[in-house]
Amino acid sequence: MAATVLSGSTLAAAPASGDDAIAVPDLPPLPVLPQLGLSPLPSLAGVPADGLWPTEVDTGNLTDGPFDDIVVANEAGTSVTVLRANPAGGYHPPERIDIGLLPSNVHIHDMNDDARDDIVVMDAGGNTISVLLNEGGGTFGKAVRSQTDTLATAALTIDDFNGDGHEDTAVSHPGGSVAVNFGNGDGTFGPPTSLAGPLGGIGVTSGDYDNDGDADIASVGAASPTQTILLNNGDGTFRHTSAPVGIGGICNRTADLDGNGTADLISSHVDGRITVLRGHGDGTFAEAAHYPSKSLWASCFGVGDYDADGDEDLATANMAGFSMSVLHNNGDGTLGEAQVRSAGDWIITCTAGRINDDAALDVLCPGGVVPVLVAFDGKGDGSFGPARRIPLG
Repeated sequence: MAATVLSGSTLAAAPASGDDAIAVPDLPPLPVLPQLGLSPLPSLAGVPADGLWPTEVDTGNLTDGPFDDIVVANEAGTSVTVLRANPAGGYHPPERIDIGLLPSNVHIHDMNDDARDDIVVMDAGGNTISVLLNEGGGTFGKAVRSQTDTLATAALTIDDFNGDGHEDTAVSHPGGSVAVNFGNGDGTFGPPTSLAGPLGGIGVTSGDYDNDGDADIASVGAASPTQTILLNNGDGTFRHTSAPVGIGGICNRTADLDGNGTADLISSHVDGRITVLRGHGDGTFAEAAHYPSKSLWASCFGVGDYDADGDEDLATANMAGFSMSVLHNNGDGTLGEAQVRSAGDWIITCTAGRINDDAALDVLCPGGVVPVLVAFDGKGDGSFGPARRIPLG
C-alpha cells in the first residue's frame, strides 16, 4: 500500500503513488482518554474496582519461566495485575498488587541493577513513579514511590539519560511537558526536571535519534501537529526540536523500521493513521508517511517481527473498532496494508510478547467491559490464531 503525506485537512497520497486524496473522517467524541486516569467504572462481574479499566500491558521475565510473564496496569484503581508464566503451560491465576492511584502505564525493567526485572508504574492520580522491586521468583516488596512533575501524567519510558549506568524515567503530561527523573540505582529517583513537550502529550518514547550514543526523548500529543524531539546533550540536559506528524497523536514508539541502523519514530492517531518518521541519524527525520489502520482510534501498538523475516512490524489496538490491526514491514521501512482481526471485545493497547513455548511472537491487548487480556497467538508467518480471552480476575 502506498504511503500518504499530510496535505491540509486530507491525507493525500505521495506523488509517486498517484492515489486519490483520502479525506480524514470526522473524529468521534472521545468518551474518556484512558491514559488520563478519568475512568469512573464500577465493580463489574465480581472484579473489584481496583482491577478495572486495564489500559497498559508489558511482558518480561519476572520469574525465570519458560515464556513471558505479564503485568497489566488497572487505571481505574490502585493496582497492577501480574500473570506469572506456568512451566506446565499457560499462566497461574492473576494476582493484583497495590501500587498507586490511577496507574496509567507499566514497564518491566531492572531498576536496581540486580539483574532481576522489576515492575515500574506511572501513577496518573498521584504524580508518582512506583517501583515494585523483584525479590526473586516474581515476588515483590512494597511499592517504592518517587514524585514526578504534575498530575494526570500519561505515559512513561525508561532509559539511561545521564549516562551514569542507572535507569531513568521520562513521563509525558497532557499540559505540554515531559518530566525526567534520574534514577539512583535502587528503585528510587531524584526530583523531576520539567522539559517542554507537546500539548496534550500522551505518548513518550526514547532512542538515540542523532547517533551520538546518548538516549533522546520523543513525545506525541493529541492537540499538537508535531512530535517533540528532545536531543540529549550527553549529560541529561536536552535541546528541543520537532517533526510534523499531524494532530491526534495517541502513542509513539521507537524502532529501526528500514534496517539502516538509525532510529525511526512511529505514532498512532485518533483518525486511524499510523505515522512513520524515518530517521536520518542526525536528529532530523524524513517527511512523515501515513498508513491507515482501517479503523478509528488507533491506540498503542506493539513492535515486533511477527512474520520472522528480520524486519519490525506493528500491531495496534483499535479502540473504536474492537479490533487489532497488523501492518507488516515491506523490508524497506514502508508498511503494507493493514490486516484487521476482531478482538471480540474493546481493547485499549497492544504489545508484543511470547506467551507460550513456541518461537513465534504473540500480541497481547488489555481491555474489556469485564477486564480481560485479549491474546492473539502468533504462528510465526505473520498470521495469528483467533482472539482468546485471558481473565484478569
